[in-house]
Amino acid sequence: MTLLACTVSAQTPQTPADAAKDAGTQTKEKENTGPAGFDISGLIDMYYQYSFNHPPAGVNLMGRAWDVKNDSFTLTLLELTAKRAPTKEVPVGITAVFNLGKTADLVHLTEPGTKSIRFLQQGYVTIPLARRTSTTLDVGKFQAWACYDQIEPTSTENYSRSLLYTLGEPFYHVGLRLTTNLSREWMGYVYLVNGWNNAEDDNGGKTIGASLMYMPKIPFTFMLSYIGGDEGSDTVNSAGMFGGIGFMMPGVLNVQMVNFNTAWTPGRWKLAFNSDYASAAKPGMMGGHWNGQSLVLRYQIDSAWAAAVRPEHFEDSDGLRTGAGQNLNSITATLERRWHENAITRLEYRHDHAASMFFPTKNGMSNNQDTITLAQLFRF
Repeated sequence: MTLLACTVSAQTPQTPADAAKDAGTQTKEKENTGPAGFDISGLIDMYYQYSFNHPPAGVNLMGRAWDVKNDSFTLTLLELTAKRAPTKEVPVGITAVFNLGKTADLVHLTEPGTKSIRFLQQGYVTIPLARRTSTTLDVGKFQAWACYDQIEPTSTENYSRSLLYTLGEPFYHVGLRLTTNLSREWMGYVYLVNGWNNAEDDNGGKTIGASLMYMPKIPFTFMLSYIGGDEGSDTVNSAGMFGGIGFMMPGVLNVQMVNFNTAWTPGRWKLAFNSDYASAAKPGMMGGHWNGQSLVLRYQIDSAWAAAVRPEHFEDSDGLRTGAGQNLNSITATLERRWHENAITRLEYRHDHAASMFFPTKNGMSNNQDTITLAQLFRF
């Protein structure tokens, strides 16, 4: 997502998006040694959001990932992370990330398996395979790789997640992840998983993927990712959709997606770009494609204050992601105040526009949505 600040090794397995964080603009999570050699950390995420559309009470805002509540003080995420690196005594690493709150529910909204999986955001073991190349194998549940944003707001420049992440990218996977250092500047990842947001596979197909990341010493990085496989289902889930991918219509389509993101951090500035292109097809079935682009510009004003703006564009020409063939555009402006290393306040204004009447209002629907959000984050 942002520039790499530390070397990824077999002792510190990370997703590609995690590995691309920029320590110059994102503070590392504090680690506390706990029982049995585990590093323990946590996150509290709460916000108040107001939509100028005045939607009815209880109606979720559209086009948002986790900040969906209007005119409500919302404690959306309580997160506890426990990590233990491989040692000579126990040559297997363990990562467990436990979540409670509305965010956990929304992340797993389309999960076809048991809903109790929502309490475990990530849970995997890390097996070192080759010390020289820092090659590891992760087995379990982990965050998606073909994306720029992540579940935690501390991993993003803005508080709200992008349209690309919300509508066009997976959130998590269950399966296998192979990580290796190809050289001092290149890293490679290979994946075999159930599919998009599937702790329990519901179509019998498997999804494969790969990522290639370039991390030179200069403040620049880029990552190219691929994900492909059968997605969707003939059985409706509790969200009224089909498959972990959340298709609007029944059926299984072969989905192929390419994600590219890059970031450049000269001094106090950061410029990041993210892009997706995806197709979904199967003989005899109605398919389609979607794509999107987002640009993030962030400036570190001083040690306490920072500002970020994110314009973006998302095309859902065939209605596979939103239910209507349309384009969506958004611009988000965020002001951040860091009171302490682990206490962050964000004030955010966001304008969304859709070609269709997509956003709820007091008296119906609108093609525009304007919100202002005040968020408070605590880490420990």
